[in-house]
Amino acid sequence: MQIGDQLNTIVQSIVDDIKAKVDADLASTIADQITQAIAAYDFDSTLAELASPSIAKKIAEFPLDTAHINAEIGRIGTAAVTNLKDTIAAQVAVAAKEYVDGIDVVPLINSALTAYITSTKFPKNSIAASAIDFDNFILSGDQVRGGIIAEFGSTGIDDRATQCQLTVLDNAVVIEQTVVATGLQIKGSAKIEGDLAIDGELAADSNAVKVLTKSISDTTLANIAEAGVVAPKLVFDNKTIIDDKEIAPTVLKSNLRKVGTLEDLQTRGETLLDNTLYVSQKRVGVNTLEPSYALTVWDDDIEVAVNKVGKGRAFIGSHRPVNITLGAAGKDNISLDIDGSVTINDLRLGALPLSTASAEPNWAGRAGEIVFNDSPKIGQPIGWVCLEGHRWAKFGIILE
Repeated sequence: MQIGDQLNTIVQSIVDDIKAKVDADLASTIADQITQAIAAYDFDSTLAELASPSIAKKIAEFPLDTAHINAEIGRIGTAAVTNLKDTIAAQVAVAAKEYVDGIDVVPLINSALTAYITSTKFPKNSIAASAIDFDNFILSGDQVRGGIIAEFGSTGIDDRATQCQLTVLDNAVVIEQTVVATGLQIKGSAKIEGDLAIDGELAADSNAVKVLTKSISDTTLANIAEAGVVAPKLVFDNKTIIDDKEIAPTVLKSNLRKVGTLEDLQTRGETLLDNTLYVSQKRVGVNTLEPSYALTVWDDDIEVAVNKVGKGRAFIGSHRPVNITLGAAGKDNISLDIDGSVTINDLRLGALPLSTASAEPNWAGRAGEIVFNDSPKIGQPIGWVCLEGHRWAKFGIILE
């Protein structure tokens, strides 16, 4: 059965129900009005008025026949009642027609039809798709639930996939294949597992490039600080500047702070090493930038100099009024005093020691060792010579 036939049947049934209800109400209303009219009608007066002229005439024309009179009165009363009923029926029909014409049956039909359609359960597969007018058909998305929509499309979506490519979860969105987009904007952190390939240029003034550049720079500097620069060579302008063996001769200036063992180091001009060794104009200064001699060494307020004092003669000492000590192993072996004197603590001539004493030595000496008398007197020796062990002999008696 088509939907049109079903709707016609439903409408006809509703109309019949309404018509039956209206007929019943109308019949009841007419009956009530007739009953009221009849109950209120003064049949006696009417009949008396209608019958009086006729009765008087009949009385005048005919002999008084009580039976005939009663029969005539009954006939006339019956006719009057019949005429009265016809009149009342006509009036009731007019009133009923006016009442029915005044009734707006459309809301009644709509209400009844809505109630019927709402409560009616259509059989499964009873409504064909061709029977539905889809021109103004609107289906809310809230009414769509479950199932797979094949070849789905909308104003902003064109689904051509043959299998699931996008899964939306509460905590993630899973995309099975490559994402192709004209632009990408990520608010928050981004984690990439795998290779990142960029086919195009990155805007140098973009915040992402600035952050990435700073991160790479910081990481590179940290790696350099920790592990140094790991590269077989350093190239600038297609020229090798530094390799694993040498620095290119084109490097004219540098600010090296620390180097290892240098071979064949040559410098030109002033040279200052660690604020200590200064070299310039055939002068070498230690702890001074103004060396007065070929070699000038300063240690606090003491100056030691090495320089030429004449043809074929060099000077090693100090041009300042200071005493000079020559020694070895931290011992003061020779003292050069500012008065020109020289003090030798342990003087040896060849292998023989030379020393002084105020009395004949009493220690075991070496044969040939000489001890000079540092308290000479008349009749005393100039000194003593060791014969062997504790044997000492005087030499050079002092005479007056």
